[in-house]
Amino acid sequence: MALTITEDVHLGHHDMALFGATRREHALEHIQSLRFGQGNYVWVIDGQGLTLAHPNPDLVGRNVSDLKDTRGRPVIRPFLEQLKTTEEASNRYLFPRAGSSEPVEKLSHARRFAPWDWIIGSGIYLDEYQAALAQERRNLIRRTDERMRRLRLNSSGYLFIFDGQLQLISHPRREAIRADDAPERRQDKLDTLLSGLRKVADAGGRRHAYYWNRPEAPDNYGHQKIAWIEHVPALDWYVCATIYTDDFTAIADRVAGRITSIALVLLVVIFSIAFYTINRGLRPLQLLARSAEEVSRGNYDLEIRMRRNDEIGQLAEAFARMLARIRGDLNGYKEAKEHAEASVHEQARLLDAARRTEQSLSFEANHDPLTSLYNRKYLDARLTHAVCNREAHGRLAVLFIDLDRFKEINDRMGHRIGDQLLQAVAGRLRQRIRRLDTLARLGGDEFVLVMTQISGREDARALAEALLESLREPFVLPDGETITLGASIGVSLCPEDAGQPDQLIEFADLAMYRAKKHPDIGLAFYGDTPRHAPLPTPHATPTPRP
Repeated sequence: MALTITEDVHLGHHDMALFGATRREHALEHIQSLRFGQGNYVWVIDGQGLTLAHPNPDLVGRNVSDLKDTRGRPVIRPFLEQLKTTEEASNRYLFPRAGSSEPVEKLSHARRFAPWDWIIGSGIYLDEYQAALAQERRNLIRRTDERMRRLRLNSSGYLFIFDGQLQLISHPRREAIRADDAPERRQDKLDTLLSGLRKVADAGGRRHAYYWNRPEAPDNYGHQKIAWIEHVPALDWYVCATIYTDDFTAIADRVAGRITSIALVLLVVIFSIAFYTINRGLRPLQLLARSAEEVSRGNYDLEIRMRRNDEIGQLAEAFARMLARIRGDLNGYKEAKEHAEASVHEQARLLDAARRTEQSLSFEANHDPLTSLYNRKYLDARLTHAVCNREAHGRLAVLFIDLDRFKEINDRMGHRIGDQLLQAVAGRLRQRIRRLDTLARLGGDEFVLVMTQISGREDARALAEALLESLREPFVLPDGETITLGASIGVSLCPEDAGQPDQLIEFADLAMYRAKKHPDIGLAFYGDTPRHAPLPTPHATPTPRP
């Protein structure tokens, strides 16, 4: 909308009497007033990073090209660099809402308006997006439930959904089945049924027969039913279409009844007119007899062509009409079955798509976008859980890893090489750690590793030395560049050194700073520091890279 307003004002659609700078001011006034969502807004900067429009008056007129968020990630610089070669750009960072000082994770998108060298951008706070996605998912489930409640297969068939924990998600009579005052026997029957359906689906089957009650006789579980099952692995949901077997076979029963009636009529007529048909030949009756036999075998596509004006001709016409009604009944059943199966597959597809979107957002919220390692938010939560549950996780070690010479390489060779090097470092660290360890990137060239269930400091020492040895090997980047660097690692232990998550990270950082003074070793334990000796001041954390 902001870009459209700017283009209209630039072309004079709003007021032909506006010229030059006046048109720019007119466009900025319109953009300044735009709001949407919960505190979302539109901002404008020029090609040099000077703020032209923003709800925070302190930023208007200020050059924000080097603005960083509370984690040190650049806010505006990625837009300036990307829009040199493209028309659109995106960036993710922490930024407060309008009228608030609390930073919130935000994803922004910007486009360049070349005639005025403007960059017009806006974004959405991820908590709002996740809340909207969750609401949309609830709406999808509600609409699915409403639609499935309306679907019927014949007079008694319907669709329902349950999950891997045997909990009903959607059912036409869910309230009655799961009512608090429902008999315990009914609950046990339902759990047994759902368990059986799940077992069949997990084994690769798609059809299951069982016994169930009818609404008019809730205590009589002697009615057989048949169910078609489709498993949605991404959600661990089971979508089922079910119908009573006697309803399912009603068409076949009607077909059998009609065949029997016709057969009796044939028998009576044959004996009644046998004396009169001997001289005219038995071929027409033999034809009808063979046709009846074919129908009894399930062949309903016969065409009986017999043009006679006598009793045999009338009998053939009656037989042909019977076959036409049978075919109509079977075609109607086939269409109903295909419709039910198509509905089940469509619901499964929609639910699977919602699950994939939810998984993608969850990954972005807990991982570093450059290296795909865990981020500081997930690290804090994981370390806090491990400390609070030390009886289950055992002794802990925190390794603070800082790369040597990275800043020099990054300044000399550029951000692109620096990014490739950080990704290569992350890959080597992943290869060396255990499956139960947690590896995170704090920002810049700093990494933290949480080790659980260790027997003592020797376990931490062995892994730290293996990591140092790996990082000292030359790195060959995707563009063929070969780079050699090292690292320094500081280690703190729980409970020997500290019992709080923030202290464990701080003490490991202090030990890492001491390890940098001995690059030939590159490793130091916080517990080796004499208690009476002054601790070194933690090094200044380098500006994190996006």
